[in-house]
Amino acid sequence: MNPDEERFDDPAEIAAAELMDAQIAATLGGRAEPTTDPTVLWLASSLRPPASQTLHDRVAQQVRTHHARTWRFVQLAAVALGLLLAIQGINGYVLGDWISRNLGEPFAEHASIDAAFAYIAAGAAVVAGAIKRRWLPVSVLAGVPLGLLLTAHGVHEFSEFAYGAALHFAEGACAIALLVGWLAMRRRQHRRRRYGDDSDPQDEV
Repeated sequence: MNPDEERFDDPAEIAAAELMDAQIAATLGGRAEPTTDPTVLWLASSLRPPASQTLHDRVAQQVRTHHARTWRFVQLAAVALGLLLAIQGINGYVLGDWISRNLGEPFAEHASIDAAFAYIAAGAAVVAGAIKRRWLPVSVLAGVPLGLLLTAHGVHEFSEFAYGAALHFAEGACAIALLVGWLAMRRRQHRRRRYGDDSDPQDEV
């Protein structure tokens, strides 16, 4: 038996060849593993035709559309939560006595007016995030914890004061929506930085 025949009968050589075949098949099928031989990756990429400019433009447009929809969703959530907080503040300022009677609690005018101003200010801070993306963290920090706490605190009002319960439930729903939208934008920003894309500095959140 000549040396070439002995080499092809070597189990290690056969296993290496089978592994190479599997890596080539997986790479050409779009399922390359991190451990794939770099030569296989280079050969596969050299065989792949470059994407057309039309395809690049179409993908970029779809990405921009998705980003714009996410931003509009966050804007709506911030505006809605800010308005609800402002409404609660105005209610406390104008209807504080009536609210206290419905809840069966003593009315403290001074505390009610102070709380009203605080709610209105918090509402304004939350709405600010809908105007400029760089202000969105302020909206999230001011609105999300407050909205969730108000919802938890107002659970007992479902059996006592339906108007207050509905208001608190809406605040909690908007707070969750704002948080979800903000996290989606943060994830997108992290992905852009990971791939070195800083083309939209206004999108920083």
